[in-house]
Amino acid sequence: MEANYWCGVVFWEKIVDANTGWTYAHEAVSTGYIPADFTQWQWRLADKNGWTVAHEAARTGVLNTYDWTKLTPENWTMEDLEGQTVLDVYLKTFPLEPDSGVWARQIGNEGTTLAHVAAKLESLPYGFRFWNLKDKNGTTVAHVAKTYKICQ
Repeated sequence: MEANYWCGVVFWEKIVDANTGWTYAHEAVSTGYIPADFTQWQWRLADKNGWTVAHEAARTGVLNTYDWTKLTPENWTMEDLEGQTVLDVYLKTFPLEPDSGVWARQIGNEGTTLAHVAAKLESLPYGFRFWNLKDKNGTTVAHVAKTYKICQ
């Protein structure tokens, strides 16, 4: 990948493929690299199909190497044009067992966990057991599931 620098700054939003809308950020993440200077908006960069940099990071697994507290729950719920969320892509690439500790991994700085986001998106697996995980406000995964009518 040829770097697109100006005064030492990489322009991650620069289009590298006009046909697809693929950006330098997509290209970097597809090769397993997450730049240290990524910001929230760069995760939202999308190609012409709505495939964001976050989608690509979930597909390639490079998201596993990133500090999830720098992401927001909204990063996980972004949809491409087919309605596929970043969480959908992640769970297809890395199917999690109902008792996996990854469900408790914190996203953002409000204590939201992957399980909270999955409950909102109705993506929790059968046999899920971490209903009492709480965010910083005391909201449990069970609260989220009930709010979104996943469980009554």
